Amino acid sequence: MKLAINVSARDLEDGGFADDLLAQVEAEGLSPGDFEIELTETGLMREPRESVRMLNNLKAQGFELAIDDFGTGHSSMYYLRNIAANTLKIDMSFVQDFHISPANRAIIKTMIATAHILGMKTIAEGIEDETVAAALAQMGCDFGQGYCYARPLSAEAFEEQWLVFGSDGLASDAS
Repeated sequence: MKLAINVSARDLEDGGFADDLLAQVEAEGLSPGDFEIELTETGLMREPRESVRMLNNLKAQGFELAIDDFGTGHSSMYYLRNIAANTLKIDMSFVQDFHISPANRAIIKTMIATAHILGMKTIAEGIEDETVAAALAQMGCDFGQGYCYARPLSAEAFEEQWLVFGSDGLASDAS
């Protein structure tokens, strides 16, 4: 299990962000590989060159990268290619009515194919029922998130449901 951390464009503008994040992770005895850094496409485009540099630095440190809400900003294949993200998250605005919108189906298929060509996994956001989940899986989407799988949880409920603590007080994989 990986913990996703949403990062803002402002975080990426802070030259010491990557080093500070790595120091915090290591201080807790964790590994960068336990985390996925998520940045929205819009945030990426705010300062694209600096964002690409910072994200590539985080990736080199061992963090996984995800581009969130893809398709809602000013998509650029140049930056998509140069970030070498692990995951492309398809925005829910394409998912929610894709069963009645041929255009959205075509866009989703293109996003999935592009992500796979670039070596990325895909996550479709906003999946609310099994029919949509099955259709997206049939299209080649790797993962999904949304109310179909779980409602938002408080930190305490998440801890109870998903984390098991050992005698050392550290989280281990839930069984």
